[in-house]
Amino acid sequence: MTLNTKKNISWILVALFVVVAVVVQIVQMDDDLMNLIKGVFGLFCFVVAMFVVSKGVKVRAIVVGLVASILMFFSFLYNGNIRPNNLAWIWSYLGVAMLLFEYGANRKLSLFTYYVFCLYFLYLSIFGGIDYRNALGQNSANYVSVLLIFCVCVYYVALKQFTIKEFSYIPLLVLMFLSAWAANRSGIMCMGVAIPMVVVINRKLSAKSHHQLRFVLTLIVFTVGIVLLSNYLVDYVSSLTAKRESVGMASQRSYIWREYVNGSFDNIGNLVFGVPTKLPQYTFLSHYAGNPHNSFLMLHAKFGILGFLTVLVFVIKTISISLKRKDYLILVITILIVVRSFFDWCAFPGLYDVFYYYMIFYVLYNSVSSYGMANC
Repeated sequence: MTLNTKKNISWILVALFVVVAVVVQIVQMDDDLMNLIKGVFGLFCFVVAMFVVSKGVKVRAIVVGLVASILMFFSFLYNGNIRPNNLAWIWSYLGVAMLLFEYGANRKLSLFTYYVFCLYFLYLSIFGGIDYRNALGQNSANYVSVLLIFCVCVYYVALKQFTIKEFSYIPLLVLMFLSAWAANRSGIMCMGVAIPMVVVINRKLSAKSHHQLRFVLTLIVFTVGIVLLSNYLVDYVSSLTAKRESVGMASQRSYIWREYVNGSFDNIGNLVFGVPTKLPQYTFLSHYAGNPHNSFLMLHAKFGILGFLTVLVFVIKTISISLKRKDYLILVITILIVVRSFFDWCAFPGLYDVFYYYMIFYVLYNSVSSYGMANC
């Protein structure tokens, strides 16, 4: 099988996985069926990846998957936070990460897919008579930023194959617009971190972008301002009022996070293996079915302290290596995923695992001390 053939197979599978991951969330179906479709296709990607990726990626992927599975199994024995099918998610998302790391993605196809979903969201919200919270997910505006950030990151991985001049802030600007449209606070905050980074990077690496800087900043302020005033502000103030009446001035997430952190220090077992999130003694955690609304807390809950520290180290190393190598695309992807993961359970196991595995591969192949500065 030639390199071009392997690359085409990989590009097609990655594109299909993105489509499947978004479409099954949009279509009204049973959660178990939705997860079955997405998980089985991800496992199919893993099987194919084992035949088309290089030996080095293959071996390291198996090691990463086995370590993650063992850590999850021991945490499960202690706290029962997972269902057995959670073990399958490790390998499902790992397969897509292998393909992305080895061959990237098709630039035009990934960008086209992203904009199709953006337009579909707007169509449903404006002409379809569907509440924005149901347009890209079931009863939650969080899916708008979760799914579209995933699509954007696939696109930025695709740009690794091209010159840095093709690095674009437009997809992030569109996502800021849609996050504001959907009144998704997490998405707005995430874009608020990412967009200034992209503008600075474009200015630093492209003379053309230097002349466009004032225009870009004006466009950002104008677009977000119009959306906030026309669509977001009234609903947001109303929701804050309702939340203040029910839970006081503090955010519900802050209660959940505080409860989980305090629970981690209740005893040594909780600290090492993760808090049993569904125990009735944890009022907010158990009320939200063991969902801590934070991917890193979920990481600890399902993989224990060793899994938590391991991923934390790889995230820090990814940021460090990307800065040393001036690999700003990887830096932006990392910041996007990490910031968004902080406000919801969307990883471990979850859709963003694809990019956390990508970070692990990136560190393993680009660490000066271990493997030298190999190309990714």
